[in-house]
Amino acid sequence: MRDVEPFVRSSGFDEVAVDGETVRVANDVGIASIELTLELVDDPDADLAYEQREGIFESMRTAYVVTPTADGSEVTARRRSRSTWRSSATSSTPP
Repeated sequence: MRDVEPFVRSSGFDEVAVDGETVRVANDVGIASIELTLELVDDPDADLAYEQREGIFESMRTAYVVTPTADGSEVTARRRSRSTWRSSATSSTPP
């Protein structure tokens, strides 16, 4: 995938910055901001895949597959994360 930034932004992130293979995203949640540092990774079964390098999850990997349809394209996301939340000054923890 060539245009990673607009694609990732369309996932609903408030902020997206791409620098080579590193993607930094942020979402404002109430009075807190959740920030993740992601790294693009190779996945032969996906059009785009990344893994969290820094953030609130113990680990997270997301892969997107884009499939042509009669009306355009269908995007399917596969996400795998460990549910251990890590908190920092810029992230929130669930209740």
